Amino acid sequence: MSVSLTPHTATIRLAGVIKTEPEGIAKLLEFYEQASRFQNCILRADCYELEWIDANLAALLLAFDYQLLKLRNVSIASDFAFLAERFCFLFENGWLKHRDKDFPDEQRRTLLCTSFAPDQLEDFIDYVKKKLLAHTGTHGLTDTLRIQMESDLMEIFINIKRHAQTNDPLFVCGHYYQVAGYFVFTMADLGIGFLPPIRTFTEGRIATCAEALEWALSGNSVTGEPLAGMGLEGIREYCRNHGGGLQIISGDAFWGTKLPCVGQIGHVGLKKSFQGSIINLFFPFRAVK
Repeated sequence: MSVSLTPHTATIRLAGVIKTEPEGIAKLLEFYEQASRFQNCILRADCYELEWIDANLAALLLAFDYQLLKLRNVSIASDFAFLAERFCFLFENGWLKHRDKDFPDEQRRTLLCTSFAPDQLEDFIDYVKKKLLAHTGTHGLTDTLRIQMESDLMEIFINIKRHAQTNDPLFVCGHYYQVAGYFVFTMADLGIGFLPPIRTFTEGRIATCAEALEWALSGNSVTGEPLAGMGLEGIREYCRNHGGGLQIISGDAFWGTKLPCVGQIGHVGLKKSFQGSIINLFFPFRAVK
């Protein structure tokens, strides 16, 4: 990744392959870190050497858009004609908008890229029920699993509001990868992450982001109750029993279950750090019989 300056804008190049895995997340975090060095300008994203980006990661890009504008008064521009030709799904899911053209999702592969303020619980539940769980890519869920998944995601939303200590929105997006046969739902928040409250609760015994994720995913919580209804326990059980997958990124730690498409289990370190937390949920697709 490289940075160049003109008198009126800053330009950052985004290149290569960006997938929902540690290397892809690290590339996006590097992009944000470099972008956050600028202030009061238009940042031009040079994507001409970008070979691929997973569409569900638009949730993270939307979070970056929000944070850069809020904290640095930086807005992002790019060559929309090029992006529309190469990555039309980023227009189909609503992250990017073209002034002269609509992009209907004729393949029914995208899930709306949007955000929800902490007081928009009902709107989030409506999104989960009517968009996420009604999507073709989640047809492998039984009615019982749909009810449980709705409850787990609602608890995650509530606990982000309770523990993340932020008034910023939760950013979400999803995508159905038809050839690979799975659907990915991404949630990103800009809160304080897992480590600070866990480090305080454990009086410093948990001192790294990786340790904090392992601690929370082992059934502990800062309230003394198992996972404090975080919703993660139910989602992990779904993944174990139904071939799904879960990833959590917070600070400089990436934790993930083993997936053929990802190949990671346990935690790995990231060279760059993310302020809040990112949750990626993988649904395997099974045709409805």
